[in-house]
Amino acid sequence: MKAERSSMALVVCIFLSLFATQALASQWEKDGEYIEWYQGGTLHSVSGHGWQETSQGNQLATAADFAATALAGKVSTLEELYPFANDLRACITEATRGAEIGGPIVSEIAAACITLMKW
Repeated sequence: MKAERSSMALVVCIFLSLFATQALASQWEKDGEYIEWYQGGTLHSVSGHGWQETSQGNQLATAADFAATALAGKVSTLEELYPFANDLRACITEATRGAEIGGPIVSEIAAACITLMKW
């Protein structure tokens, strides 16, 4: 009985994380309207602190810009680009955790992440 509950809880957690990822993947709100996940990123020149202070949608859209440039000719659809953009968003987010005002700008951090991920 206890193992069944643990298994069910695991299934629910996996489902919820997949649902949350898919919800993030479709659209995000910017200036009162919903736009596609890859549109409207504005964080290319902000500091790590600025990255941490904004929405995941803006982070993902900005990461998509960096990923599209880094992977030009290697991915051909937005569906192929999404996992790379999401991984890059996660890398930048982790690298900027606890960042203070100032410091390296997001484009520099993205370049380091892309190098570490060996794209």
